[in-house]
Amino acid sequence: RVADRAPALHDAWQALTPELKQDEAMLRLYVGRLVEQGDHAAAEKSSLRALTKRWDAQLVRQFGLLQTDHAAKQLSQAEGWLQEHPEDPQLLVCLGRLCLREELWGKARDYFESSYRAQVSAETCAELGRLLIGLGEPKVAAAYYREGLALSEAQLPELSMPDKVVSNHHLLERD
Repeated sequence: RVADRAPALHDAWQALTPELKQDEAMLRLYVGRLVEQGDHAAAEKSSLRALTKRWDAQLVRQFGLLQTDHAAKQLSQAEGWLQEHPEDPQLLVCLGRLCLREELWGKARDYFESSYRAQVSAETCAELGRLLIGLGEPKVAAAYYREGLALSEAQLPELSMPDKVVSNHHLLERD
């Protein structure tokens, strides 16, 4: 069971040297494992403790994925970080997600669009697409989804493609 592994994870973390506990990658891994085990409160506590010492955009991203009973408090905390990190795309995505949890649709859209302007990513495109579907803007949502998919599949090999839209649909059928 997941709950049975939580003490073992905590004990393993406590056994690490202070240097390892401060390693950004190690901390992100620990927070991720806490979330996987459903211990969002411990993940939040560890994240906040680390972020007061040193800014880590990926840890902020994880903060936006935490499921707590106090999203409004999380949102307030994250908005406080905006003064020092106003154009951090991960912070802006985090804020957008926290706004979604609080059903602040317009504010979420603003944060996602700000993140998109700061750095285009497949994740931000997907969040914008998902929100815009809910807001009744399917054409704009589809454009974001297309762009996000293109970004996530940027490593596709160069292959021949039709010169125009295939109007004869039997060419698309499988044998």
